[in-house]
Amino acid sequence: MKKGFDANVDLSNFASGLVGAGYGFVARYYNINDASKNLTASEAQKLTAAGLRIVAVWENGFPTSADYFSYNQGIEDGTAAYQYASTTINQPASTPIYFAVDYDASQADINGPISDYFKGINYGFSNISNNDPIYEVGVYGSGLTCSTLLEAELVSYCWLAQSMGWGGSKTFTQYNIAQSLQQTECLAQGGVSGDPNESPSDQEGSFTV
Repeated sequence: MKKGFDANVDLSNFASGLVGAGYGFVARYYNINDASKNLTASEAQKLTAAGLRIVAVWENGFPTSADYFSYNQGIEDGTAAYQYASTTINQPASTPIYFAVDYDASQADINGPISDYFKGINYGFSNISNNDPIYEVGVYGSGLTCSTLLEAELVSYCWLAQSMGWGGSKTFTQYNIAQSLQQTECLAQGGVSGDPNESPSDQEGSFTV
């Protein structure tokens, strides 16, 4: 089992502390609206040098209700995420970018706008790559969200959110990553808050640069 830590801040200065605490990977953001929480090429290089692997997650704006999701939004997000991964980070091929569905989505929401959104992501990946995408599509969300999109073959990686009260989360077992409740690590370096995670099969889709 591999331990991970996700955070919305630069983890360069905490890399050695996280390794010392037993973490094997960190999850970091791609987005447009708030560049301050983005993984940068410099950070990716420092994390890699310290012995940490990286998981990429796209969360732009507030994917916290059905209103955020649509086919066109999926195209926009998928295209921007793919471009950031390939040109800014140099993320290796055959690794995923996770896309957040950060609420307890109903089956109707998942079957409707959320599925449309992931269809748009897949189209965006194909379109920007001339129908030869090098990245996989992942989802962060509830067990119900993960299982529905996985069965529909709209995603190939699943990151189970920490909220076990969300639909299907207690029974979903096909996750690549499972998130736990927030905590503070690296107190000797001043402390950094984030969420611990685990990858039971070591198939979280992490990479180095």
